[in-house]
Amino acid sequence: MVKHSLVDSEYNTRRAECEEGVALFQKYDPSVKTLRDVKISVLRKHKTELRPVVFKRCKYVIEEISRVEKACKALKKNDLVTFGKLMFQTHDGLQNEYAVSCKELDFLVQAARHFNGKRQQPKSDISNPTSTEGVLGARMMGGGFGGCTINLVRTDAVDAFIQDMKAAYLTQFNIDLPCFVTTPKNGVEVILNEN
Repeated sequence: MVKHSLVDSEYNTRRAECEEGVALFQKYDPSVKTLRDVKISVLRKHKTELRPVVFKRCKYVIEEISRVEKACKALKKNDLVTFGKLMFQTHDGLQNEYAVSCKELDFLVQAARHFNGKRQQPKSDISNPTSTEGVLGARMMGGGFGGCTINLVRTDAVDAFIQDMKAAYLTQFNIDLPCFVTTPKNGVEVILNEN
């Protein structure tokens, strides 16, 4: 329920910062076309040659590529605990390195991180964790600077999680938090082959 007007201009800024990093790496290796072609060790080797903000942006992108690969492997193994940890790591990077989050999204991810699977009293101070047995992972989604979070919640904790998040958000921001429950499904696939 928070909309920010920075998305377009900041998206262009992030892109330019990443392109600045790519240009530096191309000086050393002309085969580099995108940050996908850069290893984290190469980024660290050239850290002092990059503006600090460019280093942070590049670091997020390079690490996120690795996280996505790990997340795919975790999903193939049905390892939702690892997948959830990677979701939290992604949000931390989006918040601190890529800087596209906002206080409302950060609050929701922190609240999810500390949800213990049972109905709790709403808290505006979520700095002291309890347990994450009810939520395996959370992160912002969308273009940033507003939007929503996606949370990986154990089925038996969904109702309590929604009640807690709504109460905490109302206490913190005086906004009624809309929540949507969904179950992931496979992507496009052949379900019947008549040949």
